[in-house]
Amino acid sequence: MTDVRPWHSLDVTEALQSLDSSREGISTVEAQVRLQRFGPNVIPEPRPKRLVAIYLDQFKNAFIYLLLIAAMVSVLLLEYGDAIFIAIALQINAIIGTVQEWQAQQKALGLKHLVKSMVAALRVGNWQMVDSHALVPGDILEVEAGTRIPALLRLLESENLEIDESLLTGESTSVAKDAGAVLDPRTTLADRSNMVHAGTTVLRGRALAV
Repeated sequence: MTDVRPWHSLDVTEALQSLDSSREGISTVEAQVRLQRFGPNVIPEPRPKRLVAIYLDQFKNAFIYLLLIAAMVSVLLLEYGDAIFIAIALQINAIIGTVQEWQAQQKALGLKHLVKSMVAALRVGNWQMVDSHALVPGDILEVEAGTRIPALLRLLESENLEIDESLLTGESTSVAKDAGAVLDPRTTLADRSNMVHAGTTVLRGRALAV
């Protein structure tokens, strides 16, 4: 894996050679080695908020600032009853907001661990269903209509392939792809017809990609 040219400027053979792969895919053992070397196929996410941080966030609101100012003015005017009433109201609001946001965060994390995206990967000539997080450089994938692209892929074969790339380019129409294209290194993202990108969706056709 030493070729430093952009993937869209390599032909199919060069792309496979650059990744030490072939049309039969890599072995399961090699996939494990590469997973250890490159890490999982995931975008790093920020750490979940701590309970204290969620609580403090409840006070980051213009209306809350006004109430805090009103409480301080009440103290200066020796209207302690009003100040205490405002403080209690703010605490109740903060506690309710904290509990709701904390519960929502925990449920979202739980769902994220339950829902797995499985994709068909060719390893030593055999198709296997693989967790998209376990994909590594050199894996051969099959994509078809309805597939959400799990990683940056260089097309090897394509048949009437059209992709929804609105997530990246903002274009409302589908984009036709061609595995046989070999493009100038300076080709812009939107014009890389031999590549498909993570997060986009296959609308029509099918393809093999690395």
